[in-house]
Amino acid sequence: MRRALPSKICWRCLLDVLASLYDGMGLVDRQIALRRQQLDEARRLSGHNSDDSVSAMAQLADALATAEQRSEAASLLREAAAMLDARSDDNSRTRFWVDLMQASLDRRGDPAHGLAATERALAIAKRCPPDAALLRTLQVRGESAVFVGEYEQARQAFAEKVRISEERAPLGANDLCETYGSLADALLGF
Repeated sequence: MRRALPSKICWRCLLDVLASLYDGMGLVDRQIALRRQQLDEARRLSGHNSDDSVSAMAQLADALATAEQRSEAASLLREAAAMLDARSDDNSRTRFWVDLMQASLDRRGDPAHGLAATERALAIAKRCPPDAALLRTLQVRGESAVFVGEYEQARQAFAEKVRISEERAPLGANDLCETYGSLADALLGF
């Protein structure tokens, strides 16, 4: 007989799934509203400084950055990083997501800072078996390197992403053509 998940976990999962669906449909305002609700629920149920709350902050920051609300996104990420720093967390999956969201946010605005955040996220991601998060990190690393003119670093990141995608199909298969294009751009110095 199956046991039902506690309702608080089901509710948070449902909020996450719906927010992801809205993201995929380009309904950013709805996604932001759900990410805010997800953060409120995480804080209420798990505590203000919990991993759930910090992860929800990173997800909300990502959604805000998509909507060009960069100032609020940056503020959330600073707060999330400070919470992790206060407990000396520098290598958890939660830290990974905060660093990756910071790198994504900084790609154009402060690419050197973004590249440093990407390197921290990449170090954490490489401790685990290759997954979609690692591929996303390699993409952000490559893009950040291009923005600062580090084409060799970009080439390495995109080449590694291609290698992993080809070795572990279907992981990364959906965006393999785009990755080849990014690799070509890095090789040509665009």
